Formats: sequence, structure tokens, C-alpha cells
Amino acid sequence: MAKRYVSGKGMKQQAAIDFIISYGFVILLMTIAIYVVMRVGILNARLAPDSCYPSPSFLCTSYGIFKNGTFHMVLTQATGGEIKIAGAACSSTVNGTGDLPAYGNVHVTNSTQFYPSAISGGITIYSDNSSILYMYCYDSGGLATSSQDNVFSGNIWINYTISGLPGHYITKVATFTSKYI
Repeated sequence: MAKRYVSGKGMKQQAAIDFIISYGFVILLMTIAIYVVMRVGILNARLAPDSCYPSPSFLCTSYGIFKNGTFHMVLTQATGGEIKIAGAACSSTVNGTGDLPAYGNVHVTNSTQFYPSAISGGITIYSDNSSILYMYCYDSGGLATSSQDNVFSGNIWINYTISGLPGHYITKVATFTSKYI
């Protein structure tokens, strides 16, 4: 007996079933893949590596932010002369003009309210040498405190003079990302 081919309605139903099974399988695989990515935490911001991108003539070798908002940084300078730092600032955002911090120590002063330990006498760093800076970091909510392992991204400015040159300079010396410790 010869095979009978179903035409019309039966063929459309078979095509619909093939379509549903094929695309259903793809949708199932996509759902499983998204679930695995979310569970493993591949897209988790907490997995972002710590990074520090210094401006020319500066180097940030060791840095971190504590849960109380205190930022520490070993700053090395290679300006060719001795610099004396009169103030430092840490802010999550640059101001509207793009040259100063938007939050916290917006004028990069040596006012003691912006530092865990005073730098009123200034910090001198000789060329190709380094010093440790401590300052509070700020964001739109004020002092940037958080729990351990959360991530803070910000910018560091210093207000300094260079030995033998007139005036003072306020310069963004680094952009960083760090986990709270």
C-alpha cells in the first residue's frame, strides 16, 4: 500500500509544531544561560577589578577606600621638582566645568574636616619619590561610606606648589575604582 501524504491542514499543523519545538528549545537554552550568568555573578559590579589611572607625571601604586569613606593612596610624582601638597580631594564626580570635584572638598583646601589626619603643614614629595595621602571621599549623598566589598569609583585632586615656580596648581592626579575594605 502506498504512503498517503496529508495535505492542507495537516501540513500546517506539522509546521506549527516544528516551529514551536525549535524556538521553544532555543528559548529554554537562553533562559538557562541567563539564569547561570545571574547565579554565578559574572555581571556583578563587585567583581570589577581595582584600578587606578594616574595623570601624566603621577603614579598611584597602592590605594584603597575604607568602609568609613577614608581613601588612602601612595602617590608618586615625577614633575621634575619638589612639590608641596597643600590639599587633596576625592569625589565620585567631576564638577560642571570638568576641572574640580563636584562633592566634598570642592576647592581642594587643607580644611581639617576633609581629612582623617591633618595635612595643615603640607606634604612634600620630591621628584621620583612618593608619600601616602589620606582623605575622605564624597559622592552625591555626602561622605562615601559603604559596606565591605562594595565598589567606589572616583577621582583624586591635589592642590600643590612646585619648588621654584610661582603660584599653585590644582590638578586631577588619578581616576580610580576600588572595593571598600
